Amino acid sequence: QYRFYMEDRSPYNVSIISLAHFIGYGFLLLALLNCIEILVPFDFFKPAWGFQTFGAFVERSGIPLLGFALIFLEGNTGRGRIEKEILLYLSWLALVIGIIFFLLLPLGLGSAYRIHTQNQTQIAAQLSQQENQFKQLSGQVTRASEPELARLAAQLKQQGRSIDTNDLSALRNQILSEISNNRAATITQANAVKKSQFLSLLKNTVKWVLGAVIYGFLFIYIWKVTYWVRLPGYLE
Repeated sequence: QYRFYMEDRSPYNVSIISLAHFIGYGFLLLALLNCIEILVPFDFFKPAWGFQTFGAFVERSGIPLLGFALIFLEGNTGRGRIEKEILLYLSWLALVIGIIFFLLLPLGLGSAYRIHTQNQTQIAAQLSQQENQFKQLSGQVTRASEPELARLAAQLKQQGRSIDTNDLSALRNQILSEISNNRAATITQANAVKKSQFLSLLKNTVKWVLGAVIYGFLFIYIWKVTYWVRLPGYLE
């Protein structure tokens, strides 16, 4: 039967090991509370919820991983029958958690793609709306009569802008130029927002996907090295 042993089995070291086991169980309880907090409220069909849930599981998996390591410290030495049964279930639980991490990969990647698509669609819709507004405004200025331009010039002068009310043709060109500049600035800003959102999404996706793969292998490895709890006669 597989066991871990320490050279010094003094009461001091035994108490430290018992404390480590106790802390490990506490970590698992904290992990359970974290899972409830992450999953509630449940909204599977929203990509933002799926992506953030995927990330939250990865970000907080260090606690249960450390909990498993502390609980299995020193093998089954000094364990009662009830605790041995708990270790058996925890060994299989480690395998289940490891598999879940790999099953979460499609959720994380799929949610990231849907978020990217939604961001692109939203920015494109806003840009199209603003483009229509610029076109309408340009058309109004182009078709404006001289009295309308004169009233517009008076309004601009009241705002403290330097306007030559005697040259309405230049005023028309000036306004059209400002509209064109604002349109270009809007497109530049929209492209900057798209780039920023994409880089942020890509960074989190890569970090969380790699984290899920690493945690998946680590939990499966815990199941592998605790094979001794699954040996025949372990609970006897």
